[in-house]
Amino acid sequence: MNTLDTIDRNSFLTSFRFHEQLDSPLEFVRREWLAILVFGGAFTGIMLVIVALIDQSFFYPRLQTDALLYYLKAKSLVDSGTTSARLAINLAPFPYASMPGAMRAPLVALFSDFDNQLRAIQVLNIVITNALALMSAYVFSWVLPRSRQWMAVGFAFGFVLLSPWWMANIFFALADGPYAAFSLASMIVAIRVVTSPRSVWRPLPILMFAVLFVIAFLFRYTEPVVLVLIAVLLKGRRAGHPREPTKLLIALAAAALGVGALVLANSDAIFGRYLAEPLGLLMRGDKESIFLNFIVLAVPEQVVPGFALMFSHPPIISLYAAEFASTKMDAAWSTIGVAITSVVGLGAWRLRDRFLPEILMLLCVLPVLVAMMPSTSRYFMTYQSFFWIALYEGGRALVAQIPTTIRRSIASHSGVLATLALAVGLAGGLRARVGRVRGGAGSRLSRLTSLSQYTHSYTGTYRPLRQFLETLPRDRTFLTSSAGSLGRWKAIANLDYYAIDSTITKIAAHKDLYLVIECGSAELCAHEVQIEARTKDKLCAVGEFDYQLVFEASAEKSGARVFRVRPAT
Repeated sequence: MNTLDTIDRNSFLTSFRFHEQLDSPLEFVRREWLAILVFGGAFTGIMLVIVALIDQSFFYPRLQTDALLYYLKAKSLVDSGTTSARLAINLAPFPYASMPGAMRAPLVALFSDFDNQLRAIQVLNIVITNALALMSAYVFSWVLPRSRQWMAVGFAFGFVLLSPWWMANIFFALADGPYAAFSLASMIVAIRVVTSPRSVWRPLPILMFAVLFVIAFLFRYTEPVVLVLIAVLLKGRRAGHPREPTKLLIALAAAALGVGALVLANSDAIFGRYLAEPLGLLMRGDKESIFLNFIVLAVPEQVVPGFALMFSHPPIISLYAAEFASTKMDAAWSTIGVAITSVVGLGAWRLRDRFLPEILMLLCVLPVLVAMMPSTSRYFMTYQSFFWIALYEGGRALVAQIPTTIRRSIASHSGVLATLALAVGLAGGLRARVGRVRGGAGSRLSRLTSLSQYTHSYTGTYRPLRQFLETLPRDRTFLTSSAGSLGRWKAIANLDYYAIDSTITKIAAHKDLYLVIECGSAELCAHEVQIEARTKDKLCAVGEFDYQLVFEASAEKSGARVFRVRPAT
């Protein structure tokens, strides 16, 4: 039996009626323009100041994994007209989604210097994040009285300002922010089209949805779950206004064919990487850790920005395991996380009729996202506004148990209390962030004044390192390194890498080969000697070499050594 047929017909109709009476996004913007101007303007101003003032070399050691791969996709598109990018000249192109890089490619083409490219990308990311925060506020407003919908705007912009995940999406060319923006936009357009009193079959709105859907799909391949939301709303529409089913069947068939074509066009990335990863994590990962990560960390991080920063030790200790009670304080925070998830779950249950399309959509994508334990928290970011709604409803249910006189007093001062809570949240989040930045939970907020020293603890190494590498002749220089930093300086200094294999001895004999050993955090620098030794051991396994130290720099939290590598004489 079809899953949708097991749900009471009234649930479909109730959810459709609820979405049908929602204000349009334009009505929301016209009504809350002042809050949008104040909170959105403050957020934009803060981020532009940060982008303008921070030396971009601060971000060099953080250019790794997704951020590096997407940038290399953009660079490859500009340089060669194809997104077939490589980490090293002797490696095959890596299978990865191309749209996150392709979207930033015009900015890479517009500016020749990497720092200017990165700043331009950051400005574009600020625009995207503004749009996302505004759409998230609009969705959150669905459950708020009109008099309090300004709070949704303040909360949305405050949340993204304090969220480490969203900050990373501003400073680098990542997929999370653009995907969330296009996917949420596709959901909003779909809801407006399906619940419109006019005919659903209008070419322009359907084309708008199709464009948003395709772009979102090219950022992340979980976008087809939006079709579940549409199917539930269409079923609710038919329950209240019976329609000729032939058009619906044709539409569903066309959607299936379209998704099939998109999958086929991106089969290398989907089957070469993205399908195998969750399956591998689900099979090899510790099931208890996966479940605990979901209820202790992933869900709370959607409603409390930077919740993971509260733990004294990062809870995710490997790809396959997590530890949430390594200290008594961490055990306490784990308990708080479970409590937050319980409130969210209570709210979702109470909203199961009105938000049936969103709940079923999330349930469909849940197994994949939960299995991706190291990334579950950030993959849920697209749906954060729905978690906010569930937390709000769950909180209301708990507040309803408070005696009437106290509840009335709270309600009469709700505006002041909400503003105070937002201010305390901002201050607390900032303190947690500064404490983590400065390297200890006991750090004082006054240490904010020494953040310039903190940034110099990275720029003091990476700015001179770039200046040295750019003195090397590009036409005959190859770099090699440990796997963790492979490809980084191809992006920053336009120098090709050569991965360590049996042919590297010929490269060392006929080209200028340099081994770059770098550490961009205090944790890595504590093992810098071991990293250097392991990398040289890999080289020794394929040949005998002499190493001449030609550059060295270090700061409080970073260090770099560059060796000229020649065949042993």
